[in-house]
Amino acid sequence: YGTVLHDEDKFKLWFRKPGTNGFGYAESLDGLNFQKKADLSGINFAGDFTLAVEIDSGETDPQHRFKAGYDAPGMAAGIAHSVDGIAWTPYHKGQPVTHRAADTYNQILWDPEARTYRLLTRTDSGSAGGSTELRGTRSMINPAPKSNPANWSLVREWIFDKQGTGEAQRRQIYATTCWIRHGVY
Repeated sequence: YGTVLHDEDKFKLWFRKPGTNGFGYAESLDGLNFQKKADLSGINFAGDFTLAVEIDSGETDPQHRFKAGYDAPGMAAGIAHSVDGIAWTPYHKGQPVTHRAADTYNQILWDPEARTYRLLTRTDSGSAGGSTELRGTRSMINPAPKSNPANWSLVREWIFDKQGTGEAQRRQIYATTCWIRHGVY
């Protein structure tokens, strides 16, 4: 699990360190040869131990320029901010901002066209953790996560069910991320 972004004329990489020892940060001029610069600090990870970093193009406060979604306790999503992408401060006092089943690759991003933040997470239905659990993904919105970080409204949940409920047992969505470029999602 990791993120690569091009920023300030270099490639920036956030990567899961081997084992369960947190995340590291590296940089590259060519996008091929990376040099580790630091270990990330400030986030207490849980669950599947993932991190998705975004540069917030809609943010005016430099302390919140970088935003990240991560696995918070209780199989839920946490969100955090950073001035440099290395030292992080969780929103919501480090508590989850969603309920259960957001335990992998949670992504927060600014949607300039809709003028709101989007949070994409894993979700499930059926018997959680049981043989009837159906895994999917969900999209939520929150216009002001800085001032009200847990105020996410569900937009949509997706599971594979076009061919009937049996399809969702055969094929399940575990994690989805989104990029917005020139109005295309």
